[in-house]
Amino acid sequence: MNGKKFEFAILSSLLFIVLLVIEFLYCSANFRFIRANDLWISDLVCALLAFVFCYLAFKKVIKLALQEKVPAAIIVVLYLILGCLFGWFLRFNLQIANGLLDQSEPETVRVIISHKETSVLGGSIKDGVNPMAYYIDFPDWNNKDQNCQLLVPYPFYFSVGGGNTVELLVRKGLFNIAWIEAYQALDR
Repeated sequence: MNGKKFEFAILSSLLFIVLLVIEFLYCSANFRFIRANDLWISDLVCALLAFVFCYLAFKKVIKLALQEKVPAAIIVVLYLILGCLFGWFLRFNLQIANGLLDQSEPETVRVIISHKETSVLGGSIKDGVNPMAYYIDFPDWNNKDQNCQLLVPYPFYFSVGGGNTVELLVRKGLFNIAWIEAYQALDR
C-alpha cells in the first residue's frame, strides 16, 4: 500500500511541475506585469501565502518526520522546495487571471524611454529557446517616481533608444495590476 502512495505522490509531483512549466511559458509570453512595485508586491504576497499554506497543510507530516528522526535539514529543504513551487503556482495563476479575466477598456498612454537593458533571465518564449531578455525602461505614466520595465523583442529593442517615445495600450488588470496589450514606437 505504501508503494502505491509513493508512486502517486511522485506522479502528482511531476504533473504539478509540468503544470508549472506550462504556466511559466504562458506567463512569459502574455500578461506580463510592468511596474516594479506590482511585481515585488505580488511575488511577496504569493510567497507568504504559499509558505503559510504549506506549513498548515503539512504540519502533521513535518511532526511525523521529526518523530521518525528524519534530519531537520532534509525537512527544511523539502519544505522550502514545496513552498517555492506553490508560490510560483500562485504567482503564475495571479498573472493569468489578472490578464485573462480583465474586462477593462484599453487606455493609450505615451511614455519616453529612459534607458534600455538586457538580461540572460526573463526572456519571452516567443523569441525561442534560451532567449535574451531585452527591456525598455520608462517612468510610470501615473507616478513619475516609479519605474516601469517592458520586455520587447530584439528588433524593437535595437530600433529605439533613450528619449524615444513609445505608445502603449495599457489594460488595468482584474486585480488592478497594469499590463501592456500592445505598444509601438512613435519616433525611431
